[in-house]
Amino acid sequence: MTATPSRRPRLSVIVALGPHHLELPPAVSSALGAMHGFEDAELVVMDDEAPAAVREQLARLEGPRRVRHNLTGWFGIRGALAAGATCAEGEVLIFLAAEAQLAKGALEQICAAFDADPGVALVHASPAGLGAIEDGGGTAPVVALRKLALTSIGGSRALFHPSAPGDLADSDRSEPPMLSPGSAPLSPRRGAEEQQHLLHPGIVPALLAAGWRRSAAALLEEAVHSPLTHWGPVEPDARALSRPSWVPVAVPPRPRPGINVIGLLEAACGIGDAARRYTEAIARSGLPYATYAYHGHGSPLFPYEHQGPRDFPFDLNLIALNADTLPALAWNGGPELWLNRYSVGMWFWELEELSASIMAGFRFVNELWVSTRFLEKAFSAHTDKKVLTVPLPVRRRDGQPTRDRSALGLPEAFTFLTIFDFGSVALRKNSLGVIRAFKTAFDPGEGPVLVLKTLNASWDRAGMRDLEAEIAGRRDIVVLDGYLSDEVISEMAGSADCFVSLHRSEGFGLTPAEAMAWGRPVIATGYSGNLEFMTESNSYLVDFDRTGVPNDLAPVYPTGSHWAEPRLAHAASLMRHVYEQPEEAAARGARAQSDIRRTNSLDAAQRVIARRIEEIARSRRAPRPGARPTPGNRSVRRPVAAGHPR
Repeated sequence: MTATPSRRPRLSVIVALGPHHLELPPAVSSALGAMHGFEDAELVVMDDEAPAAVREQLARLEGPRRVRHNLTGWFGIRGALAAGATCAEGEVLIFLAAEAQLAKGALEQICAAFDADPGVALVHASPAGLGAIEDGGGTAPVVALRKLALTSIGGSRALFHPSAPGDLADSDRSEPPMLSPGSAPLSPRRGAEEQQHLLHPGIVPALLAAGWRRSAAALLEEAVHSPLTHWGPVEPDARALSRPSWVPVAVPPRPRPGINVIGLLEAACGIGDAARRYTEAIARSGLPYATYAYHGHGSPLFPYEHQGPRDFPFDLNLIALNADTLPALAWNGGPELWLNRYSVGMWFWELEELSASIMAGFRFVNELWVSTRFLEKAFSAHTDKKVLTVPLPVRRRDGQPTRDRSALGLPEAFTFLTIFDFGSVALRKNSLGVIRAFKTAFDPGEGPVLVLKTLNASWDRAGMRDLEAEIAGRRDIVVLDGYLSDEVISEMAGSADCFVSLHRSEGFGLTPAEAMAWGRPVIATGYSGNLEFMTESNSYLVDFDRTGVPNDLAPVYPTGSHWAEPRLAHAASLMRHVYEQPEEAAARGARAQSDIRRTNSLDAAQRVIARRIEEIARSRRAPRPGARPTPGNRSVRRPVAAGHPR
């Protein structure tokens, strides 16, 4: 049935833009095209920290009653959409995912669906080929909602949390830090994350309980997505690209004691590996926990299964994501992830000074856990929130690696090994320094071999050319580029005769730690996070000079930052010493293995975690001065987020 123009309800198409939108998304032009012929329709664009360039593009689209551009102080995509619903004037509200495109005639079909049945509250649509709509109802990139029906279940705030009473600032919760205009934009991780739940999964049950009905139709052309940024020559796993960054869960408003672990748990990358290691320590502690994979990445997928309940039941969030990722998590997840929950950030970084993206991340957490005292000192200098060092677990390694050297690409000769990722700032990893030190220590064909295991050489063509030029025909220097699993990388570190890291700065240094776990001698710069587990007695520490970070790295590191410049002559002498004194080097490697088993074991990590969780629980149970307990509020002490007064 096709609705006649006289019976068309007035429409408001609502699109929300966030900090990861670096250009005007397809939904805006698509909606304007679809609105042709709807003289009283309006496009409401909600700006939740969109970059300045996007705001300029929106300003050029401004027109009377057609495009409304509004700032929002609400929280995440659902908060922005709810704010849009508040200011929209239409009888039917059409929520459109930023990367979706309305097909020709889509608005006519939506009008027809509402006109055909006055009891229909919601119409949700999907691109062709995605199959039937789940009962959750909010999974489609287009959701149309009768405004009268929305009013009947509590108004616009029901869009992001149907069960949340009144204002976000309930007294019975730890306050989530809020987004605010002017925050530094994060690096783009666009694409699959745009195909997300627009509305809270509880919206359909709430409407059905109020006596309304729903309708489904296929109204979209194929959604258009930009490719995810991803590491190196390995193509992103298709499964990673086909799923949203965050799949919302029906979050209970009254959580129970335990830990919700959020992280890149399925990502084959360093921070994903760290998240899995900390999860293993939490499991060993016996604390109740559940895991939730965040998919805002393009790395290959690591085989990983969800652990624990699926309904986000616990009162503490451990968010194992770096600070610059938190705005995207907040955008996709919405405020319910923080409601009544204490949020702990597990962050990694490399320098003493912090970037603007890290400073903006403090608002999303109540406290920080870091892997080294080097990081604890760096973060503590910029916040009054608690920063706690929790040892990063390094798995116990006994005996020899299961793979032989040839299977790992290592020669039978005495092998020095260094491992680095071009995506982790090649200048910081300083592979050129390792090559120069090796060339100083050994003449061509003298016996030892240097193997450089690299990743993402295609990401930095100029850096790879510099590497090849420095090698300059030395056949005893070998470069192996490509992706290997975490376990294979560990076995490679454990099979080499000596591991070398002439880094200029490290937050932790996982690959040299893996070499130590196998009992291998390590030569490393005597600066930064690796000193958490390296000493003069268990490693060969290279002298250095403290220098400034080059200004051309300002997009990555803040201007005026500092790091170390290792003294290559000293590094060369240590490489020569390890080669000529293998017994002494083996003894130092054995000491390293013993030490790292003590300082960075799973048991060491779980002890610190369990103790801190109990401290947090006690502090949250303690009554605030002057607070009066009520049946629904046991006087939880609310940590005050930066920039968000009580």
